[in-house]
Order: sequence, then structure tokens, then C-alpha cells
Amino acid sequence: MSLEAFSQVIDKIYSAVLDADLWHAAMAAIDQAVGGRGGMLGIDAAGRPGFLSVTGYDQEAITSFASYYASKSYVWSLALKAAEGGVIHDRRVMAPDQRRHDVFANEWATLHDTGDCVVFPLLKRTDRTAFAVFARSRARGEFDAPALDFLRRLSPHLRRTAQIRVELDRSELCPDLTLEAIDKLHDGVIFATADGAVTNLNASAERLLASINSGISISQGRLRCARADQTKKLQKLLAQASGIDKVSQRQGGALTVHREHEAKSLTVLCVPLGRSRRWSLDRHPTVLVLLSDTARSTRASADLLRDLFGLTPAEARLAIRLGGGMSLTDAAAELGVAKATVRSQLNAVFQKTQTNRQGELVQLLNTLPRVSDITPPR
Repeated sequence: MSLEAFSQVIDKIYSAVLDADLWHAAMAAIDQAVGGRGGMLGIDAAGRPGFLSVTGYDQEAITSFASYYASKSYVWSLALKAAEGGVIHDRRVMAPDQRRHDVFANEWATLHDTGDCVVFPLLKRTDRTAFAVFARSRARGEFDAPALDFLRRLSPHLRRTAQIRVELDRSELCPDLTLEAIDKLHDGVIFATADGAVTNLNASAERLLASINSGISISQGRLRCARADQTKKLQKLLAQASGIDKVSQRQGGALTVHREHEAKSLTVLCVPLGRSRRWSLDRHPTVLVLLSDTARSTRASADLLRDLFGLTPAEARLAIRLGGGMSLTDAAAELGVAKATVRSQLNAVFQKTQTNRQGELVQLLNTLPRVSDITPPR
């Protein structure tokens, strides 16, 4: 799939965060991209179903799964025990002999033409859980490598949309707490009007807009890019997302902001904001603008890794570097220790994080929450 096509799917899922009616189209777009026969996205509140979007399956299939077959499915049992951000691929976790004796695989999957599925536990919180499931028909067979790669790349975005949806749901009861929660997000979040006026923004966005090298700022009360051509495109995206261009239905879009003194760019995503939402703001925003600084480190802190996995300071320092893309050899050189030492530390990290390969460790670290100040000062 091309980058443009992938971006269009990303745009659909972020748009659906603000308008639940758009989730069906978003899930259908994902199904089409991976050759799927259907999928499900669910968010539960305090153990009770709160939201469910289904494509490709009828109500009888969903009801029978929830009432009976979920408890008989080995794959679903793994999903319930898996940490959020994980991936459970049906064909990779269940041997053929085990499949022959699995009630779900033999009955429900056969009846409802399901030959393979991938489950993503998106959230595992005390008061909220969220999951996504994507399936292929028996004729299409197992998900191939490109489709699995697409779903894995999509997983962090689905997880982030579930997080944002949960926070926005709480806004109706406590707007101040919601704004504080958004303030903790690592990525910049801006609520803007159609003409680019900023009605509210989180701390990450405020830092980016205040930086002279960010490539984007507030000028004369409006969002502007450092380059005139990029400002023009941003204005077009805002008009398009708010619906004032009157050319097409409200739809989001993305912009890459190239910065003069930064090797890495800033990505800007404009998403239509539901008109019916109530905000404690002076002006009603119509566009959600998300800023992602690719030059800014998203590494987990050593304190966080110690608290989550019991890593020693030395093991945490190694894990952080590997999570940032550094090779084992380069990590040993930067830390000033022998390669044999870091190999020993890496084995300890694998054991404590329940991973087996460096790629699995990096994936685990990349699924940790992208929030600021997750560990308070000691």
C-alpha cells in the first residue's frame, strides 16, 4: 500500500474518533486494504459494552460469539491475557492439531466463513478496555506478510484513537480533567477554528509553536507555517476539514512541514471536529490539529522501565537505546561496556519483559504510552 493510501486510512480512523458514525467506514477501509472479510472495534466501560463497530458480520454472529464462543476460543483467551499493544495472530499461535479441537475454529469460524484473524488488545485499563479484530475469509486464507505489516503499522494509531475517544467521552462529565489529560499527551493537540484561530492547545503543542525552528507558529492569532506554500496548504486543509470550502464533504488531511534547521520534519494532521460537541472554550473549534515532531525522542524513561518490568538502571539504559533504533554494538560503545556485558544484560531484559528477540523488545517499548511526566519526580 502506498503512503498516500495508508494516510487516507489513518485520516478515516482519526475522523471516527470525533464522530462514532464514521467508524464503520474506517473499519471497511481497513478491511479493503488487507483483503479482509470483516472486523470489529470494541470499547468496554467497567466490564460492560460501551461501543462496538462491526463490518462483514451480522448481529447473530456477534451475539453467538459474545454469549458462547468467546469462552471457547483459544485465540480470544490469549487476547484477554495479553498486554495492551500486543498482536495475536490466529495462524501463528495455534498449531493445526490444536485448531482441529478448537470449538470456535471448528464451529463459529466455519459457519461464518472465517479462515484467519488478528486480534489487537488496544487498551487494558481498570475502567476501560478496547480491542480490534480483523478477519479473512476461508477462501482468502492466512493474512500474508504485507497485510500483517499494514495492521502492525496501524495498531498504534488505533490504540491512540481509543485513548483519545475514552478521554473525550469523559469530557461531558468533567471538561477540566479531559483537558488536563490531553495536556499529558506527547503529541501536540490543537483545537482550531476554520480560519486557523487556536481555541485550545496542550503543552506539547505550545512547546512546538513557541520554538523558532518548529516550522509552524501562531501569527496574528492564526496558525501559520514558516513557508508561504505550506501556510497555503494548511489553510486549505483547515477549510476542507471545517467544511467552509463548500467543495466536498468535510474531510481531514495531512501536511509535512519541512524545517530549515531540523533534519526531521513535523507532521500535521487536520481532522474534522464534531459540531455537536460541547467544549468549555470561548470559540467553538471545528478542526482538531495533531502535531507530531519526528525529531523529538519518544523514549521511555529508565524509571518507567524499572517500575513496569523491574529492570536495573544498566538494563534500562540498554533497553532505551535499543528502543531508539541503536544496534547492540553501538549501544555497547556508547555505554562504554564490553559487548559481552550488553549481551548478558539483553538476556536479562528479554526475561523480565517476556520477549525473545530484539524486534519484539522494540515493538513493546514503542507501545508504551506516549505521554509526558508519566513517572512523577522522586
